[in-house]
Amino acid sequence: MKKLAIASILMAALFAFSLVGCSGQGGTNASNQSNSSSTAQTSSEAIIGYWQLDPDASIVISAYLHLESDGSAEFVAGDSYYEGKWKVEDGSAIATFEGAEPTKVSFDGEKLWFGSGSNSSRLVFVKTDDNAVKHAVSDLRGAGAGAAASAASSSGESGASAGSDVEIYEEVFEAIEPVVIADDANCTITVTAKGTDFTNDPCYRLSVTNKTAKALYLAAEEPFTVGGKKIDAGLGDSLDPGETVDVTMFFAHEDLGGGPELLVDVTGTINLEEDDTFVAVADYPFHLD
Repeated sequence: MKKLAIASILMAALFAFSLVGCSGQGGTNASNQSNSSSTAQTSSEAIIGYWQLDPDASIVISAYLHLESDGSAEFVAGDSYYEGKWKVEDGSAIATFEGAEPTKVSFDGEKLWFGSGSNSSRLVFVKTDDNAVKHAVSDLRGAGAGAAASAASSSGESGASAGSDVEIYEEVFEAIEPVVIADDANCTITVTAKGTDFTNDPCYRLSVTNKTAKALYLAAEEPFTVGGKKIDAGLGDSLDPGETVDVTMFFAHEDLGGGPELLVDVTGTINLEEDDTFVAVADYPFHLD
């Protein structure tokens, strides 16, 4: 789901860059696709150090991760700097930056995968000893951390973030006749409402139940089609065993060209994966008239 923090807004922007890079392949390439099931175990020693975005990703913004042995973390994107912390938990590293929810950091023996879900929805980093990278992080460490923290604390739960042009809107939903997308041994997915979220993006509200004894991850496969037009759907939520939650699947209003009234003939696929191994569990066709 979306987060009300500048750190996560920036990361969302980076994900967007990764999907429209010059190569058309986003943050992955063909050789990377085979790595999605090999990231189950991540050791602390293997990921300590400086990391830069994979040059093969063709992302047009610089971004770096710095993970220290004491559990501290730094994230730099462009000229923005964020402090955080990280730890290894159940074979996967978890990184948390200012105002953002914990994010998985998995290591496949060569590259660092930042985020959850399918490879196309994660950022990919490679390790570097380049002094220029270390200087870029160091140069922003002093003033950047204070500015980012000040902006995050002043944004609160409503209103626009300081230094950001992202306006926060009141969420508005209208119940619809429930549409069951999936109901099997793994999960139940039911569309229950349609409306707009806090960034004024048209969206659906989904009620999802994890019926398994494992943590699962729900994501939208790209792209969806809305009225015959290809548009990416925003969906990415972790589900604890036995948990029932309401999640939103949104479509950028700039791409859609309007509000929820344009959500007509919506077709796509929802992916279900194991949350900690990224192993595919099931795919569910999605269609609403």
